[in-house]
Amino acid sequence: MIGGGLIAQSGRIAKANIGMNGSSVGSVAETPEGIVCDTVAFGYPVDDTLLIYTSSGWGYVGGHNDYGDMSKAERVVNVQGYTEVYGARFSFGAATAADSNSKIIAHIWPEVSGQPGAPLNSLDIRIQDIIAQQGEIEVRFPSPVSVSGPFYVGFSITYVTGDTVGLLSNEDGKTIPGTAWEQWSDSSWHPYSEVGTGWGVNLTTTIYPLVYSGVFPVTITPSSSVVPSGTPVQLTATGGTTYTWYPATGLSCNNCPNPTATVTDTTTYTAVATLTGFNCVSSAYATIYTTVVVSVDDNLFEGAVSVFPNPNAGRFAVVFNQAVATDLEIGLYNQLGQRVYFESLTDFAGEYNKTFDWTDVAKGLYTLRISDAQNNQFVSKLIVE
Repeated sequence: MIGGGLIAQSGRIAKANIGMNGSSVGSVAETPEGIVCDTVAFGYPVDDTLLIYTSSGWGYVGGHNDYGDMSKAERVVNVQGYTEVYGARFSFGAATAADSNSKIIAHIWPEVSGQPGAPLNSLDIRIQDIIAQQGEIEVRFPSPVSVSGPFYVGFSITYVTGDTVGLLSNEDGKTIPGTAWEQWSDSSWHPYSEVGTGWGVNLTTTIYPLVYSGVFPVTITPSSSVVPSGTPVQLTATGGTTYTWYPATGLSCNNCPNPTATVTDTTTYTAVATLTGFNCVSSAYATIYTTVVVSVDDNLFEGAVSVFPNPNAGRFAVVFNQAVATDLEIGLYNQLGQRVYFESLTDFAGEYNKTFDWTDVAKGLYTLRISDAQNNQFVSKLIVE
């Protein structure tokens, strides 16, 4: 892109003369319980009357234009230290779609050498959905995107006849320095504020990351935390108004308060909760452990032993039920075959549920062996890291 005369126009889809004054970046709202939370969409909305800037050729500064810009992004300094981004919100002032397949692609980019690096995610957004929602659209990624330090939120575009999007922004000079970036047709990244070859404007566009920022209490109660593989578990979340669950794998629904999880492997489920009307989010998680190894004798440990978590940092639990009274020996062996722990249980029956704290042992691979008087054995590898 060389040059680029600007025309400032106020307007948006099916509306003109927008005045969208609101909370400034990092503003807070107080919930009825007296809890204070950051806004769900970081910086939403821009504290200014919104405009849409057009190129002197055709198209929009914040979207498709005659220069063939490939991506638009907002830089987030992230002084609050957010570590996960759950989605993004966009406000468009113009959008047309050639057909139902027309799309833009949302991204999160890490900052590398002072500019966006390789994208951390990709999520399609249909332009027809943008039009149907009057330019306001919010998307959630399939799983939270991990970030560290400054990062960028935005979207990439392709050029198809009949497709157009144009972002809203505040007025040039209201944000110093500007936070808007773009990727030119040669794949290089440049700030909007670049003088001479760029637009030469300092502004903030209407792209907002959805970040974890709440402090209100959310709880998840599973019907069971240790189950055989494939067993349904009821998850119940409380504390919020709406919920989004991650990962969605194995869940009967991922946006309800009480999904059923069919767990085939040990899985940690996170519920991201919102308080409607207060731009407030929080989260909680619960881990469902699947049983590890089936005994060779159905009477020994009622067929299964649970050892979790594995791998671990030296602290883990061993759980089993012994139906018939018998003498048991529990031993832990290092890679040289040396026994580093031994426990003897005489005439034992019932539930064994014990948490071991071996944080002082060396990291590495260990073998846990449990045997009865008839030499039936349960053997499991244990990784301490």
